[in-house]
Amino acid sequence: MDIAVSNLAYQGLFTNRLMKLPMDIGVEVYSETGSDFYWDHLLPKLMAGRTGPFTVHGPYQNIDLSSPDIDYPSVRGIYEWTFRLCQKYHATHCVCHPYAYRPRGEMSAEEIRQREYICLERVIDLNNLAKQYGVEMLVENMFHKDGLLDQAGFERLFLPVEELNFLMDVGHAHIQDWDMDTMFANLGSRIKGYHINDNFGDADSHLMAFEGSYNWEKFFTNYKKYTPEATLVCEYISGTIDEIAASVERIRHYVNQLGE
Repeated sequence: MDIAVSNLAYQGLFTNRLMKLPMDIGVEVYSETGSDFYWDHLLPKLMAGRTGPFTVHGPYQNIDLSSPDIDYPSVRGIYEWTFRLCQKYHATHCVCHPYAYRPRGEMSAEEIRQREYICLERVIDLNNLAKQYGVEMLVENMFHKDGLLDQAGFERLFLPVEELNFLMDVGHAHIQDWDMDTMFANLGSRIKGYHINDNFGDADSHLMAFEGSYNWEKFFTNYKKYTPEATLVCEYISGTIDEIAASVERIRHYVNQLGE
């Protein structure tokens, strides 16, 4: 079981604290929180001797891939920089947010169709660009209940494109009330990673696993059945290094004892 910890709780000056994680736990970093100079000095030390995977969260701040108004050539450029970073440090995958939040109620049916088309076109383009660098780009599900795509919309838009694979954020799925049986049955082995975090179905709280109201028994049972090779990334908003490492061990023990 490959498990990593996101630097969500330790960004910028604090990412180096993740060096205190046990060496069998990997690391996921938000690429846009550092420059080439920053990552070239930190990542060799952070990952030296580490047997857990290295993964990258792609850029998303001020980026809406569904918007006709963004400067897409510039967005594409920052993604290409990110893919070069992934290639250089042998990232297992790079996460892509397919769109940003805009309430569906503020958009006409025509604008929704337009944004879905633009979103899909750009996600395919970025995925093709990632492949040029030997990088696995994974499309993530978003959490807004009234955003561009719900579960059915996500599957309708992206599933027909066979070259696309996915990272499922468990907390996001909980907020949008995704049906787990349908998710695993339809997306199956194309789910290559998960963001593991919890909430109470009301906000993107990024609590540690088992601290909210998500049905972890059902999730991990399906995980073992359908996607046992997918990388688990604990994406928590807070916690000491010891607390996060303890959460990782709790997950490992929980998954290993299922079905015994």
